[in-house]
Amino acid sequence: AARHCACTAGLITTAEEFHCCDHPELAGVCEHSCAADCGTEEAQSCQAACDAVCMPFAAVPSQECVQTCLALDSPCLKFAVCRPVEQPSFPYECDDGARPLPSGCCAELSARQCPSHCVQQDLYQLRGNRSVHYECDCQSCRLPESLLSPADLAQLKAELEQWSHFFLWTISRHVGLQGAPSQEMESLIAEHNEKVIQLFQTTAEASQRLHGTDVLNRQYGQMLVEEALRVKRSRERDQLLSSQASPDTGEVFLVNPRSQQIVLQFDLNLCVTSAGSVAP
Repeated sequence: AARHCACTAGLITTAEEFHCCDHPELAGVCEHSCAADCGTEEAQSCQAACDAVCMPFAAVPSQECVQTCLALDSPCLKFAVCRPVEQPSFPYECDDGARPLPSGCCAELSARQCPSHCVQQDLYQLRGNRSVHYECDCQSCRLPESLLSPADLAQLKAELEQWSHFFLWTISRHVGLQGAPSQEMESLIAEHNEKVIQLFQTTAEASQRLHGTDVLNRQYGQMLVEEALRVKRSRERDQLLSSQASPDTGEVFLVNPRSQQIVLQFDLNLCVTSAGSVAP
């Protein structure tokens, strides 16, 4: 982008005309021609490759970036004068909900700051002859349309994972299921957890989170109980068949009636913690 702007503004021609190519601030500018066929397949391939290996805020370019795009003998350097394919995009929103500027900074914050919800915030000051330009490197920011920061989301997932094992073990114990939970039970609990995460990402009120989680717990708890009972019957039937039981032997499966009420008897509520995540 810098070489494209230099060519567009006529900087190279002016530097050569006034013999400024040796000035420290213009080091290397005059060494490159502005003549390049930017519409070729090779040019487009180079732009894509350099966008992938050259990080915009890297203090020192990676070796791959230098070898591919920046070195004097690199195959893509001649296309550095081409117009960037697109302006940079950023996976976060500013505090007012607006998209960040092409610099990565937020307009509402004097165009010099990252959103307040970003964990890492670095400001770069780029000085020109007559102006100062700022660029922001904002990392670990809250995703758009999400009310959870990356740290809170990671904590929520970890707590749900721990809770899931306890939930499945409790249901299995209450219905008398021996062995590991079925694949369908694992799928149901994963689906439940995903819906809880979506709830927390889109709902701010603690009471609404608690109510929504309670509804999901009861809904999926009942489905898990029914699946656990089905698996139990299936495994007991297979066990009888494998033991070559007499054809006259009647299969009687005693199911504790209380297991049908497990969702109501066992406290499956997830409580909203002060950090906005969940805990058993």
